[in-house]
Amino acid sequence: MNCEYCSKKEDDLYLFVLPCGYSVCYDHLTSQDESFNCFVCQDHVIEKQSCFRMKKNEKKLKMDAFLTKKKSLLNLCDQIEKLQMIDQENDNILQDKILVLKKQINLKRVQLKTQLNKLIDEYHVNLMNELKNEKSEFLTSILDDLDKIDIEEMRKLLNSHSQENLNEFKFKEIEKELVDFMTNFNKLTSIEFVTRKNLSDFNLPKIFGHFCRENFHQLSNNFKFIHQFGLKKFEELNNGEVVSTSFSDPSKLIIFNPQNGQIREISETNEIKFLFKSYNDEIITIDSEFHVKIRFNWCCIETFDLARKNLIYAELVEDKIVTISEDYFVTVIKYYNGEILYDFYFTTPYSSVKLIKAFYKSTFIILIEVQNQYNGQKEQNINKIDFRNKILKTFKCNIGNNNQRYYDIYYSTIERLNENEFVTGSSNGELCIWNSDLSVKLKKKCHSSAISGIMLCEDGNIVSISSQDGIIKIWNSEDLSLICQSNSIFFKLNLCILKMLLVSCRFDKWISGN
Repeated sequence: MNCEYCSKKEDDLYLFVLPCGYSVCYDHLTSQDESFNCFVCQDHVIEKQSCFRMKKNEKKLKMDAFLTKKKSLLNLCDQIEKLQMIDQENDNILQDKILVLKKQINLKRVQLKTQLNKLIDEYHVNLMNELKNEKSEFLTSILDDLDKIDIEEMRKLLNSHSQENLNEFKFKEIEKELVDFMTNFNKLTSIEFVTRKNLSDFNLPKIFGHFCRENFHQLSNNFKFIHQFGLKKFEELNNGEVVSTSFSDPSKLIIFNPQNGQIREISETNEIKFLFKSYNDEIITIDSEFHVKIRFNWCCIETFDLARKNLIYAELVEDKIVTISEDYFVTVIKYYNGEILYDFYFTTPYSSVKLIKAFYKSTFIILIEVQNQYNGQKEQNINKIDFRNKILKTFKCNIGNNNQRYYDIYYSTIERLNENEFVTGSSNGELCIWNSDLSVKLKKKCHSSAISGIMLCEDGNIVSISSQDGIIKIWNSEDLSLICQSNSIFFKLNLCILKMLLVSCRFDKWISGN
């Protein structure tokens, strides 16, 4: 068909009908103002958007959008099909980009060498001029002082007088003049040229350049295993370093830098049982002999002893250490001096403690397993207790569905979420967010098997792991919507994940301890 305005032959899809009935090229319409006089019959005004909304035209617009999108996607398919041919031996697709980068790097190398040579030569000239000036000033000063010293007269006085008749004042005067001169002379000749032993302060990436990957995102959600080393308990310092205890030697502290892979060690006498970090990067340890040590910048600044009771739990909460012994004796102390604030026994009939988590505002959550004295079945209760052994609230757990006995399902892990909330993981794969009054805020089935570990990201999101299938998932803490997940054989093999540390917010670098 032909356009009834320019007579150009055009596919029907790109011929649009005007209100007056004429068919014209699509480009004629798009080039007009929003309101224009009909350029065919010249006797009426056309509203462009109203014209596009005409049923026949609207259908063509939708078809054109579909075909454009289809063409774009097919083009992407072609590109990805080519990319699928890439391997370590055949990287021709990347060759053009690599050649451009190589040229840029080589050009920068030449430019930088020229600039640095110029700077070095200029600095060399400055040093030589400075040395010349030092020499001139030295000679001027020395010659002036030398002219003022009458050595011949001094010798004459010293040789012509004995100890008895040489004036003591005159003797000291001669001594002072000679000694002062030699002192000044030695100062002037003590100038040294100090050279750097290395170029550690010479920041090449800043002046040479580096590869920018700010817009790069991993195509795969699978985590890449980078490095493995012995860790048991660990904390992350504000500078990014990780402090841990060693599997092979539990009496050693290990300081690991994830950025450069450097590892340092500090040896202790006894096995380190608990490790904490204060808000200002003080490292607090409790060893097998119940010694508490506080380090700052790796120097021990405080030490004190705890009561000799085997501990099943210890945690740093704000400025307090909360410990619970195997006979359920609770002690709350100030971490920086060992002052006991509260101590008491926590006991309930027919019960055993399964999970403990110290909370904020001088309270902690204890999840206990209770054996029903009538039918012998085991149940779980969550107790909120303050540091004076006052039970604030008890919640009888009832998890699972009507087809499952609630005592067959149990909470497997617990973690603080914020000052007013905590989160639990259960043996049936549920995550549950609780308010501080033990009311349930949100509950969701998040894994197909038991949740073995929970941690929090810096942005408040929740990381959960199921050690039975090795699946790691990151959840939005507001609504438990899934953000990211990964299947990891490495985590599946470690069936007792106690803690994980997220090093990179892109979810591609992790440190885990088990």
